[in-house]
Amino acid sequence: MLAWVAGAIASAGALCIAALLAEQATRARRLPSRYIWIAAMCLSLVLPLTGPWLPASTAAHLPLLQMPLSGAPPSLGLLRLNELGPSLWLALSVASLLVLLFGAALVQWRSRTWRQMKVGDLEVYLSTEAGPAVFGLWKPRIVLPEWLTRALPRQRELAIAHEQSHLLARDPQLLACALLLVSIMPWNLLLWWQLRRLRRALEIDCDERVLRAGGDLVDYGETLIQLSQHQSRLAGLMAATSVPRSFLERRIQIMSAEISRWSRLSAALWMCLAVGAVGVAAELTPPPAGAAPSVAGPNAPDSTAARAAKVEAEIAAARARKVQQGTEGVEDAEDADRVVDAVDAEDAEEAADAEAQAKEAMQDADEQIAEANEAMHEAEKQRAEAMVAKHEAEAAEAEARTKKQAAEAAAKH
Repeated sequence: MLAWVAGAIASAGALCIAALLAEQATRARRLPSRYIWIAAMCLSLVLPLTGPWLPASTAAHLPLLQMPLSGAPPSLGLLRLNELGPSLWLALSVASLLVLLFGAALVQWRSRTWRQMKVGDLEVYLSTEAGPAVFGLWKPRIVLPEWLTRALPRQRELAIAHEQSHLLARDPQLLACALLLVSIMPWNLLLWWQLRRLRRALEIDCDERVLRAGGDLVDYGETLIQLSQHQSRLAGLMAATSVPRSFLERRIQIMSAEISRWSRLSAALWMCLAVGAVGVAAELTPPPAGAAPSVAGPNAPDSTAARAAKVEAEIAAARARKVQQGTEGVEDAEDADRVVDAVDAEDAEEAADAEAQAKEAMQDADEQIAEANEAMHEAEKQRAEAMVAKHEAEAAEAEARTKKQAAEAAAKH
């Protein structure tokens, strides 16, 4: 279980890098990026479950996460944690769902005290503690802070346009799906980081839609600065416009940036790197939970079984020696006759057979351990030879490329 968790976290880390690279590609072309992060979250859940059965680009999946760290047996604490892993996972998932339900219920309960009003043809809610934001899942609605009614009309219109853009793009539903994905694997902190990046992508995509609809960049930037000075108390539970100032500066920089003439080429390069990172994430997928890792291959002897057989053989040998000591420890003839009468010939023969079987089992166990160690050394030797052959092939390829370039240069002259 612990090895599977480590593999899932490593795979999610590679997917975070892939999503960042893909996001750079969308930024170069002013395209939506929120779907990139929701896809990264889905893959962070799907790959650890289906990755071991996916075709690998090499002969086998990367064995880094499947190799034992040392030959020493795991401690009792790790074994206990490994056994309690599924139960802890379930408890964390249930707790996360309960927190989400409590947050949604809190927003609904607070909304009962909010005042309704119409701004043009749009019906909105006014609150002293929340907004501008959208709340609700099946029928999302807009909530505005009361101070915004006293702001400039243009700023109020842009704030409402921002929230309407969230509604048209179904961002509240997308955010709810992302929260459910996190609750499935709440122990994976990288999923929470992906959720944070998704929330930022929602706001950046919404900014782009507002500007494309005819919003003025200067007025919109001033509106965002004004909103950042009035942080909402319930911003973490809704798709809110008010954000930290550090992120606000980044949003203004993105909105002000112009599309470069090389944007298509740079976007293609970023996407190629992102696809490569997704491939690495697939290679880093953990083995199935409960599968015993093997370094020398599927046909290698099981060293754990050999050790268990050796222990059983030692126990049998100890019992045989105890029977023999019962006859050797007698001091006088009278006690010897008593022991000989108690232990008949059949018991003595069984003791001898048990000792012989114990010695044979110990020899078999030693042979299995030796074979396992030999197979491990052979696998390491083959791996080293493969690396040397790879380096030689790369050197030969580089030399051939140099000769080809020299020949082409000579042909030109």
